Amino acid sequence: MIVEYIQPILYLTGAVTATMMLQFLFPRQQAKLLKFDIPTPESRFYFAHWGLLVFSFGALLVLAADNEALRYPVIALAAIEKAALVGWVLAERKQSFAKSLFPAVAFDTVCVVFYTWYLIVAY
Repeated sequence: MIVEYIQPILYLTGAVTATMMLQFLFPRQQAKLLKFDIPTPESRFYFAHWGLLVFSFGALLVLAADNEALRYPVIALAAIEKAALVGWVLAERKQSFAKSLFPAVAFDTVCVVFYTWYLIVAY
């Protein structure tokens, strides 16, 4: 069943993931929205760069929707990255920054479930 729906799943989850380009383009505004403290140029650099990297995963997921050769590696790596974020935020859930990441944790958890399900069934 999941195999039939993987294209729209990748389009949707890839597009949502790609919105992290906003963090790259507008790091100060995104930090304010997330209630993150990025006081130094170094912290702003890493915060913005993280947004660019996550955007890249989103773009790759969208590309993998139409390219079966890309699906396995892209979905596997995206599942690993998203699972790492979920685990890290949950491990740090008592820290002040973690609460603002709970929507991302919920979204990424759903992605990990769908991606893992697809990888198990399709390969």
